[in-house]
This record gives sequence, C-alpha cells and structure tokens, in this order.
Amino acid sequence: MQSTAIFVESSLVAVRNVINNVQLNAKPLLKLAGKKVQVICSNQADKFKILEKLKSQQFRFHSFTENHNKSRVVLLKGFYLDINSDEKTQLDELKQLLVNKGLKVNSVRIFFKKEDFAIFSIGLQHNISLKELNYQYKDVDSIIVRWEAINREMKKPTQCFKCQQFGHSSHNCGYEARCVKCLEKHEIGQCNRVNRNDGTPSCVNCSGDHPANFKGCPAFKSYVEKIEKSKKKKSSSFD
Repeated sequence: MQSTAIFVESSLVAVRNVINNVQLNAKPLLKLAGKKVQVICSNQADKFKILEKLKSQQFRFHSFTENHNKSRVVLLKGFYLDINSDEKTQLDELKQLLVNKGLKVNSVRIFFKKEDFAIFSIGLQHNISLKELNYQYKDVDSIIVRWEAINREMKKPTQCFKCQQFGHSSHNCGYEARCVKCLEKHEIGQCNRVNRNDGTPSCVNCSGDHPANFKGCPAFKSYVEKIEKSKKKKSSSFD
C-alpha cells in the first residue's frame, strides 16, 4: 500500500544521499515540489525508516497521517476557556479530563473562540457515534457539554501547532518549533506572553499584530484562496 508523501526542505541530491543510506524494501520515487523534494514510498515501513533518518540528521520536513490512522474529529461545545490562562495548559487539561472518562483522544484543539466562549475540536482514536458521545459523555468536569459533527463547510485548513505553517499537523512536523504568540523559536508553553496584558502578539507567518492562529491573518487567507483555486481547477478538469 503506497504511503502518504514526505516533503523535505532540501536539495534532490541531499535527499537521495539520505535514502541511499537506508535499507529499504523498495526504492522510493522522488519529485521536485517547489523548494522541497517529495518522497513517495511504496510502503509505510520504508516511509517510517526514512522519517527516522531525516529526524536523526535534523532535516526540515513534513508528512501526512495515513488515512487508516486518521482520527475522527468531532466538536465539543459548552466547555469553558479562561482567556487569562495559558491555552496549551488548558487544552492539555481538557484532554486529560476526556481520557480519564475513558475516551481515546489523539488531539484537543480550539476550533472557535470569542472571549471565554470556545468550541473545541476533539480527535478520537475510535469510531464512536455522536449518539454514544452525547449519552455516555454528556458532562466534562461536571459541566454539561454537547458533541456535534463537523460539516464540510465548517472544516478549516490544517495548521501545525508546532511550526505554525499550514497544510500539515504537528504530529507529522519535522520543522523547528515556532511560537503562536510571538516571533521566537519556542513552543507556546515556553512563551512569556501568558495573557493579553503581556504585550501585543506577533504572527510568524505575516509579522502582523496577531497570533499565528488568527483566521483573519493575510497568510492564512492567501493559503485558503490557494486551496480553493486548486479545488476548482480539479473540479473543472472532470467537467
């Protein structure tokens, strides 16, 4: 089974040299993709070996989760968000609360927020129905919540919580960490900006006065437009 591609930020020669030093079942295909090299493996075992080699040699890269390993993502409504506390800490705490209730959780993210109101997107490992979620897990930390599906119109392009780039997740990221609140190269938990009184945030994607996950970011809007154009182009090719 062909695996999802790896995109390496390096030269074709450098990537080929790495691959030649890995014992593989089959030779992968290479393709130039802008400033990156796309590595296409015929099987997941080879992909894993190449990823490990790239990590050990500190290459910059990203990849994608295999379709059969992807989480089922649902929305959690009704839970609170303290705007004066660290977001990452709160997301970690919410994840632990859900795990303690027996759910197998891959990810907990903020889908939408306004002041202390937030909607969370929850990535689950198992295929549990919304009916079961709303019956068996109708409260979290003694707060009544509601579980809902994500409609196609509501889905947003993926943004990495590690490097803040668009198009891949932190689980598949081989780039250095970039803060969502400032221009420094550190994870959000290490940032001195804990709340709104700690200074104006800065975006690593456009240098604007907002956090990198702001949906009004010019870089984000440009990426969305690019995705929409690509979708229309693919759709028109089948007409």
